[in-house]
Amino acid sequence: IVDTWARIAYDTGPIIKGWTNTIIEGFILDGTDSGRTSVAFPDQTAPDSGSHSGVFLAAGADKAQVRNLYVRKVYYGIVALTTTNSKIVNSQITDIGRDGIHLLTSSTGNEVSGDTIERVYHNTAHGHGIKFNGASNNTVRNCLVRQTNFGIEFDVTGSGNRVYANDIVNVDTGVWLANASTDSFVHNNITGAKKLVEISSTGGFDARRNWWGSRDLTVINGGIANTAGGTATLHPILVGPIDTRTVAADTVPPGKPETFAVNGVSSLGSRIA
Repeated sequence: IVDTWARIAYDTGPIIKGWTNTIIEGFILDGTDSGRTSVAFPDQTAPDSGSHSGVFLAAGADKAQVRNLYVRKVYYGIVALTTTNSKIVNSQITDIGRDGIHLLTSSTGNEVSGDTIERVYHNTAHGHGIKFNGASNNTVRNCLVRQTNFGIEFDVTGSGNRVYANDIVNVDTGVWLANASTDSFVHNNITGAKKLVEISSTGGFDARRNWWGSRDLTVINGGIANTAGGTATLHPILVGPIDTRTVAADTVPPGKPETFAVNGVSSLGSRIA
């Protein structure tokens, strides 16, 4: 589907559905009617083939490509269900009811890169920019997530997901480790978050070397909430933001700061690197 215009009315199910080797490229998908009222905001709890999704990559889809889209005013922006080796790239996803991009149920080997996800709010405060749920070995890089309830959520993951070189800006919570496995969230910028990290039931999670918007460990530690006794490695931390606009950004350290403050170093031996 390339450079296509269509007026679509529907009561349930995805607007666009993709299968193996499908290419969905280069159009605007606007989930509003002529009165600029959203037609796709039911209060659904799980994305599936019957949900109101802008783009839905069907179960078993392999090597699909979703690129250069503008998706707005739908409940789920782009959903991948049991999808493998596919790409969701260079798209803008805005004004979403629940999840901007959702990698779901054994989705593996997929790439999410260069996307902008913004204004994702839900009435239960569970609007997610990007969500992993039962997914493993996926990569998210060089994305911008801003103005959401949660920037990134890791929920019942299957391990091996890598999230790096992303900007998460002005969100309620930067990262939610709801039930994460041995995934990684490394070399990202999180700025303007009301809460930096929420750790629920998780273990072995790698969240080192991120820029948390401050050099003050008292501020950073105050932005971490452990609500269920989970564990994650957050230190060492970066002392300045990284360049997230290039593919190799996570290999380039920030320049040496002129000065920085080390306040509130814990007995656990927090480090700055």
